[in-house]
Amino acid sequence: MTFRLAAAGATACTMLLAGCGSGGYYMVRDPGSATTYYTNNIGTAGSALQFKDARTGSAVTLQNSELKQISKEEFTQGITAPAPAPAAAVAAPVPAATVGAQSPAAPYAAPLPSGAGASAPAPQAKPQ
Repeated sequence: MTFRLAAAGATACTMLLAGCGSGGYYMVRDPGSATTYYTNNIGTAGSALQFKDARTGSAVTLQNSELKQISKEEFTQGITAPAPAPAAAVAAPVPAATVGAQSPAAPYAAPLPSGAGASAPAPQAKPQ
């Protein structure tokens, strides 16, 4: 069933592109990364979409994409707008035991003395 859907999608995309070619203005979106491209010339290679990104000049090939024909004004706005910054990578926190250490952390912690680590009962809320 998945193959039929993929084949039907590729056929629909090819039929859509047959009417497009060059001479129009297009916005192409990569759903996997949510990156938006602008181009005025589209081609295909099998089921992939090939084009030159008007903003960066890079040749782009996308297996999965969303294609929309746009006006010249939208195209001009799209290529002159600053590209959105990529999402910043979040660094994993460094465990406190390894901060300032010169050797890797020990594979296990030393056992605690009897009764150590036991917590006191939680304080009771004051009645109002």
